[in-house]
Amino acid sequence: MVKADTPKILIVDDRPANLLAMDRILSGLDAQLHKADSGNEALRLTIHHEFALVLLDVQMPEMDGYEVATLLRERDATAGVPIIFVTAIDKDEQHVIRGYDSGAVDYVFKPVNSDILRSKVKVFLDLYCSKRSLEEKNHALQNFAHLAAHDLKAPLQAVMISSQFLRDSVRAKCYDDVDECVGHIVDGAKRMASLISDLLEYAEAGRTDVPFALVGLDEVVNDALTLLAEPCRQARAEVTASDLPSVAGNRTALVQLMQNLIANAIKFRGE
Repeated sequence: MVKADTPKILIVDDRPANLLAMDRILSGLDAQLHKADSGNEALRLTIHHEFALVLLDVQMPEMDGYEVATLLRERDATAGVPIIFVTAIDKDEQHVIRGYDSGAVDYVFKPVNSDILRSKVKVFLDLYCSKRSLEEKNHALQNFAHLAAHDLKAPLQAVMISSQFLRDSVRAKCYDDVDECVGHIVDGAKRMASLISDLLEYAEAGRTDVPFALVGLDEVVNDALTLLAEPCRQARAEVTASDLPSVAGNRTALVQLMQNLIANAIKFRGE
């Protein structure tokens, strides 16, 4: 069974015998092979599929390989797809220059050397897979940055509000609540430092095996509510939980999960 994320190769040639030969040469590679017998069919396939590489015959009726390559380069979705021209035209410099000008990255001349073609194709498949892996990691990093910003917002907000209250109290010479305000500030700062440390540890979870431990969910809820103290106060929300079980898991991840669940419940509540 072919995996959904297997890279795809498009082979374009107007001769069925050539398509069959190319299919046999590349059949052992970890790639899905799609075949087109005309330039128009090739362009249609690129609308519905993302290809890692196009193997394009130069001499075809109606629309030759140069025209197909030029049209692929003009579309944003296909502008970056590597094109290898497979041609029986001699290695005349003018033909080669025209091919590169139309967007080819390489040439393979007929009769095709099977080993050379497979080696070239493997290189482009590896480049495609590496690029896709990098894009996935960048996407995961963006998600993690969003998570970190979201989780740090609550304790930071508590520190800011307590600091403003402390400043106003000092200006008004009302010192009765100063100790309590300072306590909130120190506690908030400690929780931010702890959360940053936990987030950094969480960031390493994809690189190393993080052992699970038995975590009491009552403590998880209490930690999450401490981080959400100010949003709960502003929304006049009452969150209660008791006699929750202990589960095997990562404490940092569970606190973040519970914090997000409660924060969403507060944010999207009814009147």
